[in-house]
Amino acid sequence: MVLRYLEAMRLTRGHSSGVSALAFSPGGTYLASAGLDGKACIWNPSDGRLLHVFSNAVPILTLTWDSPGEDTVICGLQDGTIVSLAIDEDHLSVTGFWAHSYPVECLATSNGLLASGAHEEVRVWKRMDAAWVKESELQGPPKTSVNRLLQVVVTSLHWLPADSQDHALLVVTYLNHGYSNTRTNVGVSDALTASLTDTQSISADASISRDAKHIAISNVISGFDVYSIDSGQDVCSFGHTVGEHRKIPVLFIHDGRALVGGNVQGDVHLWDVQSGRKLHSLLHQNDDQILALAAHYDPALDTFLIATGVLAGSSESIIHVWETEELGMYRKIYIGSIFILTHMIV
Repeated sequence: MVLRYLEAMRLTRGHSSGVSALAFSPGGTYLASAGLDGKACIWNPSDGRLLHVFSNAVPILTLTWDSPGEDTVICGLQDGTIVSLAIDEDHLSVTGFWAHSYPVECLATSNGLLASGAHEEVRVWKRMDAAWVKESELQGPPKTSVNRLLQVVVTSLHWLPADSQDHALLVVTYLNHGYSNTRTNVGVSDALTASLTDTQSISADASISRDAKHIAISNVISGFDVYSIDSGQDVCSFGHTVGEHRKIPVLFIHDGRALVGGNVQGDVHLWDVQSGRKLHSLLHQNDDQILALAAHYDPALDTFLIATGVLAGSSESIIHVWETEELGMYRKIYIGSIFILTHMIV
């Protein structure tokens, strides 16, 4: 069965400035979006309804769901604040705390732990009743002769499953210092160690495969690189026009068998990880800057969804939602050198 993504809807009423982050809730009930306009929006991805809006005067740079729950989204703000939004039937309950002296650009949650990244700082927080309490602060990454004078900047955080000794693994990527694997004994604040694998690239974003064996890194020079998390060995690379040296999103989809990535020129492509073949492109305007990606699989409907968030461009602050269709249900009609897909009557 061959699948192709078609645009299912456009969400246009939420943000007045660029969409900086997107995340489906773990069960797919909601889609959360963050904006440079200081808004966090909660959408119903099945019909596109805007359900809730949190608004403040500070840009929201990142967000994540308090996994595995479906009712709380956590936002990182430019002023160093972390805000939790608990979804009730008809309103949001808002709590927050000051977490960093820099803008909070990375968040990750797992089983009562919250990791936050801001510039060079990485802190781990533990949920105590209704509050987040600081558990530990990670040391910076090891340095080599190549990068020892370069600035330390955290670009992504990812929790992996705990091992047999209850050590949770936190993967941290750095702009100039590759990535580190940090093991922490849950509940013990001083049991932190780190090891660095130098990816020899400028790492702007990253995604972890579902089996936690591979990490895909978005480097701002040439595209996307896939590495083994355990060994640090490179697996494959995907050339992709970057355009500007800016953060461009990357995401494993389809149980790690495919990779989706965007750029600041409106390009969003899907690749097969094993063969390296480009599978499909999600068409945007040429001047759209794709700075946010999210994906979800609905097993009940056997449907894959991808959401793309746009910064500026001619389509302003639109969120595009794409849905899979079986390619066999369509036929190609050529108009000159352009083809379109139309429904076949079966």
